Amino acid sequence: MKYREYAAVKLVASFFFLASLFAVAAEEPRFGPEFTFFHPTRTGVGDHFGNEPGQEGLAQAPALQKARQDMVDYISKTVCKARACEISEIPYRDNRTAVRVTYPDGFWFQIIPDPWVLEVMTKPSTLSEIKAREKLIQEHVFDAAKAVGLRPSPKFGGGHISISADVFDENPKLLRNFVVDWLNHAELSEGILENSPESARSATEFSERLKKNIQKVLREFDDGKIRSAKVLSQRIFDLIDSSIYLKEEYGGREVAVNLMNMFQPTDGNNPASRRVELRSIRAQKDSREYTLLTEMVSKRLEYLSALEESLEFAPPRSSGSYQERVARFYEYVTESGLDWKDYRKLLRSPYSSYGGSAKKLSCYLSAAESGIDPKK
Repeated sequence: MKYREYAAVKLVASFFFLASLFAVAAEEPRFGPEFTFFHPTRTGVGDHFGNEPGQEGLAQAPALQKARQDMVDYISKTVCKARACEISEIPYRDNRTAVRVTYPDGFWFQIIPDPWVLEVMTKPSTLSEIKAREKLIQEHVFDAAKAVGLRPSPKFGGGHISISADVFDENPKLLRNFVVDWLNHAELSEGILENSPESARSATEFSERLKKNIQKVLREFDDGKIRSAKVLSQRIFDLIDSSIYLKEEYGGREVAVNLMNMFQPTDGNNPASRRVELRSIRAQKDSREYTLLTEMVSKRLEYLSALEESLEFAPPRSSGSYQERVARFYEYVTESGLDWKDYRKLLRSPYSSYGGSAKKLSCYLSAAESGIDPKK
């Protein structure tokens, strides 16, 4: 073999070796849920909600504490008896305690009283781990809650999903584009996945001044003046917080995508608690919905990772009609490489009436992009 040919082969081999190292080193996103379970009297809602006066809906309300104890007792007698799991109490924020159920393989979930609901969180897991444990989560969390009279509610609680910070730390541009993309798709926050302006505000409600200030920060990032995901998160969060908190009396965390925990860990200085929280997601009715949603976010991250350009921050002034919102959600799903038949099942009334076939929604989008009224 001639020297040049040998050198070329060696160069190619070295390239693939380095590529394999990066592939191994690349962080796979980990996701954490916030399942919530509610009952009109069991968790503290009704005539004085079964609580002490002035304690309606509070996390320390007796009704919530009793509901949690009943769920823990059920798990202890059924789940842990069969699976040799351990139950323990651990400190949680705001002077609360979490009851944690830990399995021999290290997986865990914990139950925390939250205003109006019981909240269940799990060990942050990859998509493949979530798929592998879908049946376990259904039986040990959702079915256990149902057994003591608790169910997910469309009105009380939520289904927030968090993404671990490490995937963004190694690729700050992915954070930049993911936040812009989620906020640009205002339909997700306005009926498709959630509609809770008091706790998951859509970017359609941002003032023009706030939008321009966010665009300015994004330009600084694109120009290399901001280099880390942590700094970018804090700059965007501070803009939203100062704009919304002073005017509306609730902070920058109460928006569709909450960045506060990217630069301010929820668990002291524990870096593992750093995360991006997607708040504009309603309570999942079962573990299958949670799997679908985490797969949707995971595939969207893959899609955005492959983009070379920086997305423009341009949230719509309005999310449009029900049909327009469903059509944009269809575009979001299929653009990410997912099957619309799976995701149309997530639509709730009245949007479910507009979740037609892929062909119909594709024609609707094509007409709209061509300037033709798709209703005609």
